[in-house]
Amino acid sequence: MAADLKKTYGEWKQCLFGESGQKFSKDFIASRLRIMSDKKNIERIRFSEKYGEEYTVRIKEYFERALQELS
Repeated sequence: MAADLKKTYGEWKQCLFGESGQKFSKDFIASRLRIMSDKKNIERIRFSEKYGEEYTVRIKEYFERALQELS
């Protein structure tokens, strides 16, 4: 497992939308949330295999929180 896993929502948000330059938009967040919510989606499966199911669920929750911020 990677040593740089983000432990808080703030760290995750800063990394994804601050440092990487990804736009903080409803469209992007909703698309990622659909992927993270679908246990049969190959991207989600790979993510879970790499980082573990607990972290995968946490990231899904972060996307849910981000979508709420934009609503």
